[in-house]
Amino acid sequence: MIGSPKKSKIAIAAIFKNEGPYILEWLAFHRAMGVENFIIAENGSSDGSLELLSALQNLGIVTFMPYQGTAGSPPQLSAYSEILGRYKESADWLAFIDADEFIFPSADCNSIPDFLGIVDEHIGAIALNWATYGSSFRDVPGTGMVIERFVRRAKERHAINHHYKSIVRTTAVLDTGDNPHVFRLKQDFDMRHGNGAPVLSHPRHGAGLSQTVHWSQLRLNHYVVKSKAEFDHKKQPRGRATTSKAVRDDRFYSAHDLNDVYDPAPSWLVKATRQEMSGLRSRLLEAGCPKRLVHLDENLEPLAPLRPVLKKGEGQGRLESIAIEDGMLKLRGWALKPRGEAPQSFAVALGGNSIEGFLVERFSRGDVSRQFPSVENDSGLLISIPLDRLSYDVQSNPQLTVSSPDGGFTLVNAATAVLPPQLLP
Repeated sequence: MIGSPKKSKIAIAAIFKNEGPYILEWLAFHRAMGVENFIIAENGSSDGSLELLSALQNLGIVTFMPYQGTAGSPPQLSAYSEILGRYKESADWLAFIDADEFIFPSADCNSIPDFLGIVDEHIGAIALNWATYGSSFRDVPGTGMVIERFVRRAKERHAINHHYKSIVRTTAVLDTGDNPHVFRLKQDFDMRHGNGAPVLSHPRHGAGLSQTVHWSQLRLNHYVVKSKAEFDHKKQPRGRATTSKAVRDDRFYSAHDLNDVYDPAPSWLVKATRQEMSGLRSRLLEAGCPKRLVHLDENLEPLAPLRPVLKKGEGQGRLESIAIEDGMLKLRGWALKPRGEAPQSFAVALGGNSIEGFLVERFSRGDVSRQFPSVENDSGLLISIPLDRLSYDVQSNPQLTVSSPDGGFTLVNAATAVLPPQLLP
């Protein structure tokens, strides 16, 4: 039976599918931030989420509704619309976010209800810009909560953070907009950032992305990829709630694995979340909920990436062959920067002396793309050096090195050829 939540200052609404390992932390985190009302549309999970949400509803912690949507149509917008229709009267404000999104405070804000209590009456919606977190160079999940394990994010002004989600005033909202990021408001209301600045649509991408990124008061930490193993096993098979086409491939992972800035969650919030999580587990166990459901997060620990990944934070490449052809010394191999892009610059040295005047050609390497599915196609590398550019002492057995200044790495020399004596000037 679907419950009816009590009236509150704010309720958080979301659509979940196979988010079992993360549900308790997500609830505990937002409870620590002062939210007590949660409305979940359950979209056909098979990982224990349905049973866990049912147990949580029996304790009055969440309200959930099974929701399948329409075949061939993205479920998120229609689920949001149904939540508005059913539960609009349950709170003064409704925040529409996902299970990988956490409403984070600024230094001077530690309560979501307190912040909303001082918002001007003409404001009908608050935009929460993303703060997108990457894998923190984790291939496997490890132990700990999401907000403990993932501590590196994109720069504030990164293009991806122009996305936002909405907290809407229930007396001001009419219905969903054209995408899950925006809502239609009554005529006398407008949307603002947390600092009161008007939300201007992005000039190129339109509504759902703001012209500027504002993190004052509140922001939305977006743990979109987590570890590579979690992405492979949890995120990628699930597809996307905003479209009927599953497009979360390894290129999606590479584009969202952003780790430029070290920015961990504040210690007080980590501690408060852990305490709330412990309390939820105790209540569930006391109510007879099976331990396997209370500890679904333990299912993450054995996960491993399905495919090889580039070493996080390091470029890779191999110099595979050295040959003399058409008056040129030909160096063949492949090279990739830390995020899978093809390097744009190379340096060649022989016996420690730099070589100038060589030509670089890039081409597709299907074998490399199969090994690292998320990388750019032109990983193949051919460097052609005119023989008259070479000068070395054959007795010294000089080492040939190829490096990428913009990638910050040196290619592994796996070539078996030895520079021939006839090249000695």
